[in-house]
Amino acid sequence: MSTKQLPKSLRKLKPVLREQDWAYEPTSKGHIAILDASGRTVTHAAGTASDWRSTKNMLAILKRNGLVLPPGFKLD
Repeated sequence: MSTKQLPKSLRKLKPVLREQDWAYEPTSKGHIAILDASGRTVTHAAGTASDWRSTKNMLAILKRNGLVLPPGFKLD
């Protein structure tokens, strides 16, 4: 896990990632790489998301790759 903070819009995701042994790390371009429990990069999150759909799409990718979100989980 990185010492860099997640963007404010993604901070609610941090405990969900930790519970399932997933991780995140900053990239050299200012994005956040999200890694599954085996260390494989699943997706990248923008450091500053410009569109509400990007967050929804990222959550869909995470769920398709095995991340289990709590019932009613929603990012702001």
